[in-house]
Amino acid sequence: MVEFTDFMGKQHRIVCNNRRKLAEANEFLKMFKTESVAINKILSEYPVVMGKFPTKYHSEIKKELASAGFSTVSNFLIK
Repeated sequence: MVEFTDFMGKQHRIVCNNRRKLAEANEFLKMFKTESVAINKILSEYPVVMGKFPTKYHSEIKKELASAGFSTVSNFLIK
């Protein structure tokens, strides 16, 4: 079994019955892991108040995420 927790805190579990399936699952999840690291690095630069990003930083966060190729993610993080 391969487990992965994404940047939103959701845990993903993939059951693998043989080594080939395990290698495929690891390769597939590798993409998500690198994206999560990049998103967390960008978001760690901004303060969080009461579990949310202050409104004055929303435009900066959206621009920075869009420049890194994560424009759709900003819709889920900032409302």
